[in-house]
Amino acid sequence: MAYTVQIPNEEIEREFRERKLMPELSGILNWMLAGLHAYLKRGTLAPPAAVEGATAAYREDMDVIAQWINERCIVHAAATIPSKAAYFDYERWSQDEIGWAFTQVKFRRNLTDRGFAADKGSKGQRLIKGLQLKEPTPLTVLEGGRPRPFHNRV
Repeated sequence: MAYTVQIPNEEIEREFRERKLMPELSGILNWMLAGLHAYLKRGTLAPPAAVEGATAAYREDMDVIAQWINERCIVHAAATIPSKAAYFDYERWSQDEIGWAFTQVKFRRNLTDRGFAADKGSKGQRLIKGLQLKEPTPLTVLEGGRPRPFHNRV
């Protein structure tokens, strides 16, 4: 969570601990115990809206797969994309955007968790249901099944 207040140097109380905090220790302990009691009674924490908002924003910011889907894909129930083509596009995009990418297994698991089921196409080609690329990436599959970009050569 971002700090929203910065205390100017001239307003910093250097003796804060000794002058204000130490005399209030018993009150602080009572406040903590009341919080513990409320937690045990409720069975959960009740974080402030500001904390929940900051947490949601952080998670959204760190959700690389969602960012790739938003920027590079069209979500449509009838759409399919070959798994290798999707991973190749994601890997290239992710390396360019953040400098790292999930492994193909983690990428696929992440999509499954979001409801994009695996399917098999003709000749056993693995597909992802529900996604298509906004701008298809032409591919050539080299030895080992690793996709590489297709370059038009004259």
